[in-house]
Amino acid sequence: MPWERARYKEMSSWKTIETENDIEDLLRLYYGFHDACIVAASYRSETSIDHEGTIHYSNIDGHTMTLRFQSQMALRSLELRFIGVRQARLIVGNDHFPCDLTDATLSFVNGQSVRKSERLIEWTGCSAFDFKNLDTTAHDFADHHIIANNLRWRFLEEDNCSHN
Repeated sequence: MPWERARYKEMSSWKTIETENDIEDLLRLYYGFHDACIVAASYRSETSIDHEGTIHYSNIDGHTMTLRFQSQMALRSLELRFIGVRQARLIVGNDHFPCDLTDATLSFVNGQSVRKSERLIEWTGCSAFDFKNLDTTAHDFADHHIIANNLRWRFLEEDNCSHN
């Protein structure tokens, strides 16, 4: 529909998730990630080694992970960029549904760092995934999850999601 294309085009710049309403809006716009799939993932630490062999560490916000999705429902490609990645796991070993999502969960949680208590954001590719049981949850295709300091998202400007 033309009005949907115009609205998606307006959303091609990065938006930051700051409130519960932002989470609800993203989940609504991308149909709760129903019938979506991960088509690309990248991680960057910004840690490097110089020519003398000295390692230079970045601060936590230098650790970013970007996931690119396509959806049968939204028919638009979406990118999520997690900033300050604390934990990430993508399980792709299932022969039948390696990167398919039936739904997703996105929420704020209170985390602890060495110096302070802070609000983190967690995403999982399955609403049945329970972060409280992170170490005991079965490792199957539904275990895609990321915990980070911040999250930004955008729709890609392409007209359809037929190309990766």
